[in-house]
Amino acid sequence: MTDDRTEQSRRVITEFGERYAAGDPTVWDDLGAADFVNHAAGPQGRDGWRVTFENLRHDLGTTPRRSTTPWPTATTWPCT
Repeated sequence: MTDDRTEQSRRVITEFGERYAAGDPTVWDDLGAADFVNHAAGPQGRDGWRVTFENLRHDLGTTPRRSTTPWPTATTWPCT
């Protein structure tokens, strides 16, 4: 069973994925925390997260697809 916080997080991640895939540049300011910490990458904060995603888009392509797994429901990019 999921709680309200889990459902809220799921909605935010889904919205982020959909807006990012649609090319909405305001998604970073609307949904990304300015002090976001990505423990797996060098650049930090909202701008660092933006750079990480742009690198992923460059490396993995621009065609978004929906994950077939029930969780997470965020948009993913194929590696082909």
